[in-house]
Amino acid sequence: MKMHEDAEFVSLDQLAECYDGLSKELYKKLWDMMPKRTHTDYGDFGSQYEMNCANGTLIDEHWDKFTEDEQAMINKALDNQLEPHSGQDELLFPVEP
Repeated sequence: MKMHEDAEFVSLDQLAECYDGLSKELYKKLWDMMPKRTHTDYGDFGSQYEMNCANGTLIDEHWDKFTEDEQAMINKALDNQLEPHSGQDELLFPVEP
């Protein structure tokens, strides 16, 4: 199944905690896929996105580990909800220099 375009910007834990429409099983799987240890010193990164990339926690990095039903559920959750997070306003409404 084709992955939702937003999957490259949303982390496993963000999806689990901030998006609606996930089964209890998928919620647990998302948390089970999170690395046991991550680099959490935000000061070493320019953004939350960079930190998620470094930690390997973005959905797109794990897409093939989900069943087709789970992929459909993830795509629907991403389609139905815009998760508010730091920097989202700049993505939607670029600030003029």
